[in-house]
Amino acid sequence: MEGTTPAKYQVEVKSGYAQPEVVTADVRKQAEDNTTLTVQIVSEDNIKQEQSTTEPFGIVSVKYNPSEG
Repeated sequence: MEGTTPAKYQVEVKSGYAQPEVVTADVRKQAEDNTTLTVQIVSEDNIKQEQSTTEPFGIVSVKYNPSEG
């Protein structure tokens, strides 16, 4: 991802299957500073998962399984 922040990326999660889809995101900072990178997984206007890092070139990983709530 490059560009201005905040940025939103929408994905469709299909439910109704025996195994619902899992949403994952792995994002790395492109800056060597101590600014905060936050990644959220939002469903129906509710934050389901959120992780942050302030590390230079830090990586944030989040995962959401709709069947787990």
